[in-house]
Amino acid sequence: MQQYRFGVVTGYINFTAFDQNNHLKKIYVDSDEDNLKQLYEGKVDLALIDQYTAEYLLYHQLPPNYKDELVFMTPALGTKKLYVGISRKKDAYPEIVDDFNKGLEIIRKNGLLDKIIDRDAEIADKYEHVG
Repeated sequence: MQQYRFGVVTGYINFTAFDQNNHLKKIYVDSDEDNLKQLYEGKVDLALIDQYTAEYLLYHQLPPNYKDELVFMTPALGTKKLYVGISRKKDAYPEIVDDFNKGLEIIRKNGLLDKIIDRDAEIADKYEHVG
């Protein structure tokens, strides 16, 4: 993998084996959007980016031709859990956390969460078959 140039966002923690490997060519940028731009422009060969973040940027922030030219690798390099954080400095933080957890449980039970995940999987599937 030493022949490839990897796009990486400064300050992000990816995977220990990747982050600690000093033999890989890593090109650091300031944002996920910059990472995708570098990939599109051919300045990097691969970009480490969360798939859902990339999809959002491709559909809402970047020119339409980007999504026609960039594809996701499968299988993914890895997966991580996603957490939602809220500052304890916010007076109502316990209520916000409680409301979020209750809402998540409701959409989990009524099937909406699965529909959202399935919808996002369909969007991702379109990318996997481009190119």
